[in-house]
Amino acid sequence: MTSKTCVALATQHGKERQFSPAFAEILGWDIEVATVDTDAWGTFSGDIPRLLSPRDAALEKARSGARALGSARGLGSEGTIGPHPSIPFLTVDHEIAAFVDLEGGLEVVEHVLSTDVVAVSDRWHENLSLDDVIEQADLPRHALIVRTETASSPIVVKGITSREGLERAIGSIHRDDPGATIVLESDHRAMMSPSRQAAIEECARKLATRLSRLCPSCSARGWGVVDHERGVPCRECGTFSLDAISGDVEGCARCEHRVTMSRGISEVDPAQCQVCNP
Repeated sequence: MTSKTCVALATQHGKERQFSPAFAEILGWDIEVATVDTDAWGTFSGDIPRLLSPRDAALEKARSGARALGSARGLGSEGTIGPHPSIPFLTVDHEIAAFVDLEGGLEVVEHVLSTDVVAVSDRWHENLSLDDVIEQADLPRHALIVRTETASSPIVVKGITSREGLERAIGSIHRDDPGATIVLESDHRAMMSPSRQAAIEECARKLATRLSRLCPSCSARGWGVVDHERGVPCRECGTFSLDAISGDVEGCARCEHRVTMSRGISEVDPAQCQVCNP
């Protein structure tokens, strides 16, 4: 892999379909898939535990993909599905896309939160309506996993897109282990989840856009928001709300150059004040 316009993407779940359009359009780069066992960093089904943080896993995938193809440039992606950080009753898909330049010593990471992901999880019992599960899980457009709820060596059947496949997987596990707790949940692997694909594509576009921006000091790729300035006074009582963001700190992924861009917010509504509205 010698082309300067190629970048290695570590994936075995078809994520090149989400990364290629943005990287071709914005940067003129070609994506080349690196044959890497990305499941080694953990799986949604839990049969392989996740030992790294999502950010570190995405970066490690990017490094491994680059090394696998003998490239300086690599891309990696990692997603997690769980409670929204601010609104716990909402399920959110947190997607992370990472770029590394092994020769230039550059690491750039972007992320996206999406509440549009299809995510179901039910424990099977004889009165559970499979029709309801199938409707909520959006089969056959999305897929399901059937697994046992065990701490180690769970039985897992992935990629189920039909009622027949669902019944077969439940029956097989129930016969093999009649006392097992059986869980039906969304298969969040990228090629099985169109709603997650949309979030991955958004994240890939965000990363490509950031890589198109050069540092005004050292010209490295990846100029973008690296932090926030917080603290805006309440219009009513004057108390500073540290939850309110007053400015965005843009910075370089390689050097220490930083610029703060004000959001033009001089005060917050009393409804957002912890004193006026505790």
